[in-house]
Amino acid sequence: MRLGESQQADQRAAEPGPQPTPEDVGGELVVTPVGPFPSRLAVGRGQSFFVDGTCSHPTRGIRSLAIRLADRRQPVIAFGMARPASVIDDDYWWGIVTVSPVDEPRTEWIELVATLDDGTSARGQLGTIELTPRLEGPVEASWNGHSGPIAELIGRRESEEALVAVCMATYNPPMDLFRRQIDSIRAQTHRNWVCLISDDNSDPQKVEEMREVLGEDRRFLLSSAERNAGFYGNFERALSMVPASVDYVALSDQDDWWRPEKLETLINSLGPEDRLAYSDMRIVDEDGEVISDTYWSFRQNNHTDFASLVLANTVTGAASLFDRELLADVLPFPPPTDTGYHDHWIAQVAMALGGISYVDRPLYDYVQHRGAYLGHLAANAYGSYNQSLLKRAIGRASRLRLRRGHMGWRIPYFKLYCRVAVNISILRLRCSDRMTAPKRRTLDRIADSPSGLAWLAMRSGRSLNGRAETLGRERVMLAGLVWRRYARLRRRARAIAGHRGAPLRSRARRLRARARSITPGQAKRQPATWVQPSESESSEWLTPILVDYFTRDGSTLTMKLLGSSPQIAMEMSFPYERKYFAYLWRWAHLLDREDWPEGQWGPQGLGSLTQMRSHGMLGPPPWLPRPLVRSTPGEPTMGQRAFELAWREFSHRAARERLSDLGLDPETSPPVRYLAEKHLNTWKVALGQLPPHKLIVLLRDPRDSWVSINAFNDTRGGGPLGRDRAGSREEHLDQVIRRQKERLRWIADLEEKGEVPIVRYEDLVLDLPGTAQRLGNWLGVELDAKSVLRDKSYRSKHMTAESAEQSIGRWRTELELEVAERFSSELGPELRALGIEP
Repeated sequence: MRLGESQQADQRAAEPGPQPTPEDVGGELVVTPVGPFPSRLAVGRGQSFFVDGTCSHPTRGIRSLAIRLADRRQPVIAFGMARPASVIDDDYWWGIVTVSPVDEPRTEWIELVATLDDGTSARGQLGTIELTPRLEGPVEASWNGHSGPIAELIGRRESEEALVAVCMATYNPPMDLFRRQIDSIRAQTHRNWVCLISDDNSDPQKVEEMREVLGEDRRFLLSSAERNAGFYGNFERALSMVPASVDYVALSDQDDWWRPEKLETLINSLGPEDRLAYSDMRIVDEDGEVISDTYWSFRQNNHTDFASLVLANTVTGAASLFDRELLADVLPFPPPTDTGYHDHWIAQVAMALGGISYVDRPLYDYVQHRGAYLGHLAANAYGSYNQSLLKRAIGRASRLRLRRGHMGWRIPYFKLYCRVAVNISILRLRCSDRMTAPKRRTLDRIADSPSGLAWLAMRSGRSLNGRAETLGRERVMLAGLVWRRYARLRRRARAIAGHRGAPLRSRARRLRARARSITPGQAKRQPATWVQPSESESSEWLTPILVDYFTRDGSTLTMKLLGSSPQIAMEMSFPYERKYFAYLWRWAHLLDREDWPEGQWGPQGLGSLTQMRSHGMLGPPPWLPRPLVRSTPGEPTMGQRAFELAWREFSHRAARERLSDLGLDPETSPPVRYLAEKHLNTWKVALGQLPPHKLIVLLRDPRDSWVSINAFNDTRGGGPLGRDRAGSREEHLDQVIRRQKERLRWIADLEEKGEVPIVRYEDLVLDLPGTAQRLGNWLGVELDAKSVLRDKSYRSKHMTAESAEQSIGRWRTELELEVAERFSSELGPELRALGIEP
């Protein structure tokens, strides 16, 4: 796929693809995502995101590969490539997914669709993504303890001056610098402004100190986030607070200092076609000492060349002011990456739709300190492009020697080109119909195509003689695109050679030896299947019981019932949330991942055992590739073997402690056979990849669950059952209905197959002995319903209805009519499929 060959390529890639018929299907693909992709995505006028992973078929080769999202099939950029830092595997793929505007929130599966070498099709699911029509920002804020809708707090327009919204993002600001910045905003000669402050979950004491600084000034409106989103997400949140009555938007950091004429000068500098204005800045340290009188010490400024701006940013957010109407195209931001910045994205949209003006003098002081996310030197490549060509060549040669000749061109492809390609895709979706023809052609030139390579090569000479506005990004991107062609040629050469993992001269000797050990006729390695332990081993291998629940649907009662059997181990601690199996499985599974999370690991991460205190093991180990832990055909993977050893040890200890807690003699008592855990969102898990387990699914009328969730939240105060993460009650309801729809469809499929017990809430409440008998027969254990019924203590902690019996059908008297109608209309088919009256 060549990104950049105008909109026709995007339209062809997004055309709905035909669903494969059953006779065309060649089985399931083995699919694993490598990097994260969004689980929730606000679409706006269009979105795109990068996704990558590994993909293979157990018996066939893959001829072509595409990503399907809803009814849209989009070819991947590349597949059958070597994994990051690997010369042996050839199952890596990547692509860019475009998403058209949506009218209402919905959850869609992302899946891979492959055409196999025998002409059949195969599919594999990557996961789900929740799509929302727009970015829902905070609608309320406060000043000095007075809260209300932002538009109402701003009030009616009383001045003929343009209204400017100053959007400030804060997080634990230094109070002296924050106070100075607030005072400088108050001193603006342009008087008609409002300052919208989005705080990124600062410490409560800091928030109170900020409120004291803001005082009684109603022009400062503060909204505190419940979760930390980082600088990128916090600026997005701040911009989402801007009401429609505003004329211009200005961005502000929490610790700079504005000159009084800043807003007035920027507004006056805007020409008829300009959509954004920005100024120079003075660089100072935290004590106010001047580091530089201009930002442009090491590179050239640019506010006229669209191509250069797409490649490298020159517009600093805190220096800018832009037309409020741009927000319709700016928001939502592209999905975050570690090299993407909010001000760069805003500038690209502004120049795509108009012009940018520049004020050639400092209008504020930029404070350079350790807390600044992107410093002056870092943003200007540490001054390297202010050096002579000879000095830069010597530095490049030295770095090559340190890397033993390895050019490192793969990283620019993914870090630079793919990020730029995603932004270009979003610009096309949102702005193409209003862009000039030359600007559309500019986006076409920045492409992975022969013409794109030629264009980049011609521009690469611009920075050879010294400073340049792009900091040599053309050469970096060109190197990345050359790497992709080299990788593709290497893949073809290995295919022609007839075996995987052909030795490469540039690899270390151990890797060459490992590659030669793989013979031409060797079949593709697959993980060994999990073997169910024999009856004699059952006490040393506890079979996990996974109780899938939604919330407030009888999971506590079910866990107590399972815990009534001495043959089922579990921690009898309310509300039974401990998840040993899930933890050990995730931990062991990391050993099989062979992706390199670039930018997250370095040699210092495991320099010594003592450094483990500050470098948490949150991802795959960084020693890649890892030929020493590979598996031969039919052999369990390292992760499977590690889990097996850990689980056997855990099973031994858990069984021993279970019998000890009950005061039973291990010699005369029946063996402990199971471990019970309850889990949310089990339908999103590839259950076939787990070791042998038992699945129990709980089902309650979703309307009763909703009433019970809110009753529990109101009783406890706050929103521990999802409301605190959703925002408003309406957003919480939207999320619950979407999740219920997915889960009910999954349950209907399970019920039709008849392989998994579906435990209905009314059966638990009205016939606990019968439910215990049925589950006990299925598990081969005896469950003591009488002991559970005798224990009344948990009811006072957990129940919100007057009695368990009255909790059945309570929605008929307690649920608002309009909410009940939403459940019936949006979940009607799913409810009927499960025998529940809509």
